[in-house]
Amino acid sequence: MSDQQPAEDSAPELDESSASDVDAIAGIAVEVRDTAGASHADDIEAMLRRRLAESSVEVSEDDVQNLVQQIREGD
Repeated sequence: MSDQQPAEDSAPELDESSASDVDAIAGIAVEVRDTAGASHADDIEAMLRRRLAESSVEVSEDDVQNLVQQIREGD
């Protein structure tokens, strides 16, 4: 057997999030991406934070920044 580690996913790891939270976060990110268009990063971040708060989903500051970057890049 090989001692190699499995390849890591390109998706960000979300700190201590349950599967349902991950699904909710993914859905929110898609909504924000579809709404934001070519908005400035600050506007995207504000939309993302508002939607996360409305959904009572908590993510770390690093995860918010990663999601903003992914939304801006279209990932």
